[in-house]
Amino acid sequence: MHKIFRLTVFLFFFFACKTFAQSADSLRQKIQEIVSTKNAIVGVSIMGSNGKDTLSLNADRHFPLQSVFKFHIALALLSQIDKGKFFLNQKIKINKKDLLQNLYSPIKEKYPNGTILSVSEIIEYAVSKSDNTGCDILLKLIGGPQ
Repeated sequence: MHKIFRLTVFLFFFFACKTFAQSADSLRQKIQEIVSTKNAIVGVSIMGSNGKDTLSLNADRHFPLQSVFKFHIALALLSQIDKGKFFLNQKIKINKKDLLQNLYSPIKEKYPNGTILSVSEIIEYAVSKSDNTGCDILLKLIGGPQ
């Protein structure tokens, strides 16, 4: 899973920096060059900021997200922070009822009766420690899965 996460992060930041000046065809070719050197089946989908321009590689395949999606939820929240909707030092109350028993959660292990954490701490738990409670809290903050 760590290899998938690192490859996802690498591709995200690589293409975030390079996509502005490239056409979809040249970008697709560059992605295929990078992916062809890996012993992996890689799926990539990029949607332009206008919501219409898209580029996909292996879009017809289904890939297990596992905990990789936690990174994207954190990115969505960081975007909202950039817009001033939330703050990294903003305190969030985590109630005991938020600590679901059947999920992996270092937050739950450390604070079995609930706690108050900053948004930055919750992001760290969710992304660095794969905390499911932290991920659920972040997802609620940004408005849910819709």
